[in-house]
Amino acid sequence: AGSWVELANQSGLTTATTTAGAALPKAGGTMTGNISHTSDFTLDVGGDIILDANGNQIILKGSAGQAGFIDLATGRVDIKSSTADSQIRFQGNDGGVAINALTLDMATAGAATFSGTISSGDVNITSTAPTIFFTDSDGTNQNTTVKQSGGNFFIIARDNTANAGIVFAGNAAGSFDEYARFKADGNFGIGTNDPDEKLHVQGDGADILLTD
Repeated sequence: AGSWVELANQSGLTTATTTAGAALPKAGGTMTGNISHTSDFTLDVGGDIILDANGNQIILKGSAGQAGFIDLATGRVDIKSSTADSQIRFQGNDGGVAINALTLDMATAGAATFSGTISSGDVNITSTAPTIFFTDSDGTNQNTTVKQSGGNFFIIARDNTANAGIVFAGNAAGSFDEYARFKADGNFGIGTNDPDEKLHVQGDGADILLTD
């Protein structure tokens, strides 16, 4: 009884249904069991493809077993990895070059790594001690930490194994204009990029120096 789409004669395709002829029902019917195929399997429909999972999970498996799943049980869409300390990657193609646009590393509490520029509106980082790390990718440990902790705002610069300088500058129509800087030794200069003392102000041909 009912209308069926016959699959029994399709090469390499088997079903685990007990229905005679190993058939799938048309719209409105129900099939229990599994569908397996020995090669590629294409769903070509004239409308939408709807995945209706009453168990609230859409499970993704590969040759090594279950890799992850989409969980719908919470009333939202959660994408989850099934392997501890693994990664979730969003990949694309930039002018013929494969890229990892975004990597979420579960081994480091879901730390996100973007391959390019992040463009958005306001950025709000909230925690007990919100911190931003800027790291040079050349492996020389040139990095800067910006954080808010204990009511204080910190800018911490490192150049390999030593302290690094901190520069305050402007950019007018692509022109780099330095206003002031802390050298790696802690000297602070205004109007000079090489302060000789703890405070060195240079301008109009005169220097003001504040020493220890």
